Parts: sequence; C-alpha cells; structure tokens
Amino acid sequence: MKKAVGKIKKYNTGTYIIGMSVFFIIALLIIIIDFNRLFTKPENLNKRVKNGFKPTAGEYVSVDIKKQDIVTGYAEADYKLYGFIPSGREYYYIIQLSNGGYISLSVRRNMALKLDRLIKGGKETIVIKGVLEKMNTEIQDYYSRTLSAYGYGDEGNVTIYNLTIDSTDSLVSAWMLIAASLVFALFFTFMLVRSIKFKKDNKDVDEDREDDDNNE
Repeated sequence: MKKAVGKIKKYNTGTYIIGMSVFFIIALLIIIIDFNRLFTKPENLNKRVKNGFKPTAGEYVSVDIKKQDIVTGYAEADYKLYGFIPSGREYYYIIQLSNGGYISLSVRRNMALKLDRLIKGGKETIVIKGVLEKMNTEIQDYYSRTLSAYGYGDEGNVTIYNLTIDSTDSLVSAWMLIAASLVFALFFTFMLVRSIKFKKDNKDVDEDREDDDNNE
C-alpha cells in the first residue's frame, strides 16, 4: 500500500497552462517584432541612400551623425516601451542624410543630451542604430511644420522622408523582457508538471484505499 500524501493541495492546471502559454507568446512576439534588431546587423543608411536606396518602414539601419547633419530638435513625447510600458520621454530631431534628404530621428534622453552637445560645437561622429518607422499624426505634423519653417521641401529637388529612425528601444530591454517572459513561462511549466504529479499521486492513493476497503 502506498502512503497517503500528508496534505493534498488543489492545483488548477488550467491556470498554469494559461500562464505558461501567455508568457511563451509574449517572448515569441518580442522576438518576431524585434527580429531584425536582435539577429541582424543594421545597414548604413547614409551609404544606402547615396546608392539610390529608398528607406521603408521596418528596415533596421544605422546612421553616422556629425554636427552639420543635425537640423534641429523639433518635438518630444511620452515614451512607452512596445507601445504600452511607460518609460520616460523620447526626443525627436531632424537630420540630413548623405544624399541631401531629410529624415526624423527619435532618441531617448541620454542620446538627446549627446546630440545637443554635438549641436553646440562637438566634433565627434555619433553612430545611432534604429528601426525605420512611421510617425503618429501629431509628430508627423510637428515634423512637416518644422521642415516648412526652415524652408525645406519648398524646392522640388529636396527629398523628405516621412519616417523616423527609432532608436528608443534598446537591445538590452528587449533581451531582458524575453528572458523575464521565459523565466515566468518555465515557472508555470514547472507548476503544471507539479500539479499533474500531485493529481496522479492522489489518484494512486485513492485507488490503494479502495483496494484496502475491498480486502477488508
């Protein structure tokens, strides 16, 4: 006869399955959304546009910026990691690319401070990596109005890219979220296995008790 478990707890396997699935899905979604940033090298945007490349949303690029490349900072907004996690502020700049075209750049505070120092007379070259993204309506409006105020776009031969090089999401943040999601997913997996084992042990105990009662 098997010994009965001293105290049998109730484990909801459905809860563990849902928890495990949710966190695995979160990790998978982050990998899918950030696949280019996580697993590929950025293309140098200045070199590509000089060769006739037309920037499109979703491309992972890098851009090397000198003092003369920065037109101005033109907006700032609340920043939300992956669109829903409040994470401070983001700052928008207009920069000129090697082909003479203009594009938006969005950065976090630390990089904004570096760009501001560069504008004031820095001589270094700053390399920024980011994903080309469309701007929301409000930021797009600020972008267009600022370009118009500087007189850019009035001439027909000036190229304006209605995209921003979004460097606000760091690779460290992405990997940390993936790691945290996988840890929680593995925790729920462990609890699910534990729950199934407890239920099996309880079933075996009940069967042994029935056998003992029948033998008596």
